[in-house]
Amino acid sequence: HLTLLGNKVKKKQLDFIYTIIKYEVKYHQNVILTGDFNMTVKNKSFENFIADLEKLGINRVTNDIATCRGIKKPIDHVFISDNFELLNKEIVETSISDHKSIIVKSRFLPLTTIPFLI
Repeated sequence: HLTLLGNKVKKKQLDFIYTIIKYEVKYHQNVILTGDFNMTVKNKSFENFIADLEKLGINRVTNDIATCRGIKKPIDHVFISDNFELLNKEIVETSISDHKSIIVKSRFLPLTTIPFLI
């Protein structure tokens, strides 16, 4: 959950998340990132964050449906690495939060075998 405070604080939080994700991609490769980012895709810092993740092979699960009551654009987002195939996504109303649930169904894709020389 990113802050509701100004963009400067959000940018620092995104930078921190990116540092962790970069490590995960390097050493583990499998990444699923979800959360209340409190930003739409039109926010410049978030646009840059999305572009940086795409360079790592991590893509935002596209969604144009509002995910929080009172906000007309999605502020909750899901990202998955290239080794997952997106099968389905669904936005579900809930009575326990002002945010809707995002249900993502994906399938893990096995790594391709890389031949090596002996």
